[in-house]
Amino acid sequence: MGSVHRRDRVGSVVDEQKAVLPGATITIRNIDSGQVRTTSADATGNYRLFGLPPGRYELMAELSGFRTAVRSDITLTVAQEARIVIALRIGTLEEAITVTAETPVVETSRSALGTTITTATIEELPIAGRNFATLSQLTPGVTSTAGAGISSSGQLTRNSTFLIDGLSNDDGSVAGQRGGFSVDAIKEFIVVSNSSAAEYGQSSGVIVSVVTRSGTNNIDGRGYYYRRDDSWDASTAASKLVSPTPPKSRLEQQIVGGFLGGPIRQNRMFYFASYEYTDRLTENLVTAPTARIYLPNDPIVFEQPFTNPQFIGKVDLNLSSANTLAVRYRLDTDTIIGTGIGGTATRERGQDRKRKDQDFALHDNWVLGSRGLNEFRMQVSRRFFNWDVSNYCPKCPTTNRPGLGLGKAANMPQGRTEDRWQFADSVSWIVPDKWGDHSFKAGVDASFIDLYSEFHNNLDGTFTFTTTTPFNPAVSATYPTQYTRNVGDPIVTLNNNIYAFFAQDQWKARDRLTINYGVRWDYEDVAGIDQDKDNFAPRLGLVWDVNGSGRTVLRGNAGVYYDQVFLNIPLNAENAKKFVTTLITNPGYPDPNGPNPNRVSGPVTPSPSTVRFGDGNRTPYTQQYTIGFQRQIGNRLSVAADLVKARGYGLLRSMDSNYPDLDDPERRRPDPNFQRVTVVETKGNSWYTGLQVGIEKRMSARHSYQIAYTLSSTERNTEDFNFFPVDQRNYDGERGPASNDSQHRLSGALTLFLPWDIQASTVIAARSSLPYNETTGADDNRDTQFNDRPAGVGRNARLGAPLFQADLRLTKGFTVRGVGLDLIAEAFNITNQKNWTGYDGNQRSATANKPTGGEITRQVQLGFRVDF
Repeated sequence: MGSVHRRDRVGSVVDEQKAVLPGATITIRNIDSGQVRTTSADATGNYRLFGLPPGRYELMAELSGFRTAVRSDITLTVAQEARIVIALRIGTLEEAITVTAETPVVETSRSALGTTITTATIEELPIAGRNFATLSQLTPGVTSTAGAGISSSGQLTRNSTFLIDGLSNDDGSVAGQRGGFSVDAIKEFIVVSNSSAAEYGQSSGVIVSVVTRSGTNNIDGRGYYYRRDDSWDASTAASKLVSPTPPKSRLEQQIVGGFLGGPIRQNRMFYFASYEYTDRLTENLVTAPTARIYLPNDPIVFEQPFTNPQFIGKVDLNLSSANTLAVRYRLDTDTIIGTGIGGTATRERGQDRKRKDQDFALHDNWVLGSRGLNEFRMQVSRRFFNWDVSNYCPKCPTTNRPGLGLGKAANMPQGRTEDRWQFADSVSWIVPDKWGDHSFKAGVDASFIDLYSEFHNNLDGTFTFTTTTPFNPAVSATYPTQYTRNVGDPIVTLNNNIYAFFAQDQWKARDRLTINYGVRWDYEDVAGIDQDKDNFAPRLGLVWDVNGSGRTVLRGNAGVYYDQVFLNIPLNAENAKKFVTTLITNPGYPDPNGPNPNRVSGPVTPSPSTVRFGDGNRTPYTQQYTIGFQRQIGNRLSVAADLVKARGYGLLRSMDSNYPDLDDPERRRPDPNFQRVTVVETKGNSWYTGLQVGIEKRMSARHSYQIAYTLSSTERNTEDFNFFPVDQRNYDGERGPASNDSQHRLSGALTLFLPWDIQASTVIAARSSLPYNETTGADDNRDTQFNDRPAGVGRNARLGAPLFQADLRLTKGFTVRGVGLDLIAEAFNITNQKNWTGYDGNQRSATANKPTGGEITRQVQLGFRVDF
């Protein structure tokens, strides 16, 4: 993983006539920690200071015969490389000139596409759910969805990767984010949407790299409290889908927390600690109208309590001016009662979930003279999950009807523990004046994952019906059409060893031309998967400073980006080795071996089914190409536009290697000893083309804003690993709009500083409609898959509803004897727009082509925070 949390400060020293001044002494001081670093300008007048953490700095240049120049209040953000030219005037060293530095708006050496979310942005904007990842939508090309999933370039949310202080924060099993922490513990983070450097890996989509706060020479602290109450809110969108309309759903939430940081020893050792506790009670609504037929005594409203304590502690140590050490511990746990209920899922689908994430991390940065830097990072982490169904319907078979889920979920109960050891080391080295300056970087990264899984997958059986009419033994149309059941050991252990190597160079080929090139190699050694050892990923980026002013750049990129192995796939394959799967067409009910008038002839003869991983599979990857420009307008405004193309290869999909002969009226299979033989293979593809536009205005005249707009088209011939085609003889016929294909996406943020110390800020997100798939709700071609579409209808041919959400935050500040008090009022979806979700494409369902849920309606949150 890339060590993006520390960057370099580069620049040059010149005289008043712009002539270079070799030998000038450059000193930089971290204003917060007091750490001082010194270097000298080389023969070309250039200098570079390695491995500086984000923060506030003061830069000083000295040379005999010239006045000392001081640049004060320089702010270095994560992943930023800003070139600062220092002009010295003739005079004596004792004569000093101090100027306030302005970080350049346009970075003339960076080709990757992305956005830096600063401390001010995090603290000033309304953040729904206090999940920092939702701010990623301020990056052009990035999609943020419910549950904090983010994606880009037509990829899935699990194709993204998260880093904390340069170390992986991914869940290897489901490839999502592993745990969280308070947004107040974040210093800043960067979102890379496309064309990352070779130091980044394990992602074909978005990369989010977070830098946590550290202590400083000053004792700084904060305490805060936020509250939500349903009496302040609008009724939920789901309540509009039920007749008669139920009372307003409950929502009570309290968040209390704070942080404290300061020196253990001035300029030497620092501490930081953050704690946050969330206590929330919500109600979920079962919107399926047919639920009352089968569970007439059940309510339709169910409480869902949630608790979530989060802690992070960190110690930073300046071992010397050239060596810094940091250690960090994080604990994040939560408990949810009654998850899984709501929409089309009845009470019987309920689960109680417990989660515990903790990790210990160490970072060491060692400056090697004036030209080198070594960065070492390691972590030990553990993730624990448990889903318990004992309070709901623990031994009930799963019953799937059109638009209604009865019985326990087929994949419940389950639990897993994932341990990860990660070690990473990289070396950076400057080679000046070799056909231009070179900044080389190379590194290795190794992760060792041990996974224990207890997965009770369909151990109580699943009945599938194609009618909403209750079962009647005398009516053949009410019988189930399929029954499946697994028998076997649900416990699996799995190891995954991940190795990576990268080498890259930032080559200043000309004064106005920077070439970023490199290559990365990734390898994962995991049971049940062919050894894919040729995952070489070359990267190339060009940045041209058009007129040398640093105000207009043209940029382009091309590269290959490999995904990480989705461990649920080998887990399922290992499970299949221990399971015997039975599939019965037209079973009896409630005894699947009983009579069924729809059966062609004779008694039922169960045949086994199985699942395996395909031969010759490889790691999914994308090829990405971008071309665009960025232009500075005035002193604080920039506009960027980039055309992005991405082709996905080796995407996950499923096929039945024992597929029945559709021309045979009896649908006989090649191997009569088996029913379905599911093979998960990597032969899917995706196609993405997008125009990504970004506008950013830094704070001036008491306001700042960001705008991100994306015009795009995304197509896929698979959705995910469990996707089957309607006709396996024509997989190409499945090419169509991706489920996350939205042609237009617009997001923006605005911050205003008003009189009387009042601050107003807003975040707006809008998109055009997402597609959904329409099905007949039956197995029309009798291939045992219930994914058949109406004649002439393509995949994902229908459109759901567009989305618009505007969030508002008002803050009134007070200061008393150096203590700051902010009173905060926030409204999420302030216009109370109904953003419908969960469109039901099953044409046999009572909710066919209708939504089954919705995003949040207007919710209000009040709170305060105290800074000292």
